[in-house]
Amino acid sequence: GRISWIGRLNYSYLDRYMVETILRADASSRFAKGDRWGYFPSVSLGWNVAREDFMSKYDLFDNLKLRLSYGSSGYDEVANFAYLTGYEYDVTYTLGNNLISGLIPSGMANPNLTWEKMKLYNAGIDFSLWQHKLYGEVEYFYRKRTGIPERRQNSFPSSFGAALPQENLNSQSTSGFELRLGTSGKVGSVKYDVAGNIAYTRSKWIDYDEATY
Repeated sequence: GRISWIGRLNYSYLDRYMVETILRADASSRFAKGDRWGYFPSVSLGWNVAREDFMSKYDLFDNLKLRLSYGSSGYDEVANFAYLTGYEYDVTYTLGNNLISGLIPSGMANPNLTWEKMKLYNAGIDFSLWQHKLYGEVEYFYRKRTGIPERRQNSFPSSFGAALPQENLNSQSTSGFELRLGTSGKVGSVKYDVAGNIAYTRSKWIDYDEATY
């Protein structure tokens, strides 16, 4: 089961300065009592430069907006009740000349297992020139995932005598940008709007379970 509380606050001043804040508080029964709650804030800021008085004397821009944002979220489907020890049924044992079905421990428990978390940073510019003759967006983002669950199968010796539990072990980052450009107008009674975009992303492991070299 899950419980979630969400609060949001928006503010806009003269359609020039915009702020939006969000706070999520999520609890999941998949984790032990001390690690069930996760708190995930987000905030975004916008400045509509085109609405400023000093821009009224320029005919070049009909839209120019700067954006910054930070967001966080959590993912609880990392394991099902891995903080509890358990057993698996229908494992076959050989006793004498007979095959007997029985139980086997499912592995070690990890009471410290908790949310996988993601943080996303974003910066962007929206613009439009010459009455939408040229418009577009430029976007840059950086995303960091932490607490990605994994078992220490590479850094622990294979001779260890039990099934290792999942841990919030790995982390990964992804960064990239996107550029979108378009043009619109009218030729006679025909209106047109053509746009294209290009994007680039790159991901890499920050922490990853591996053998010691």
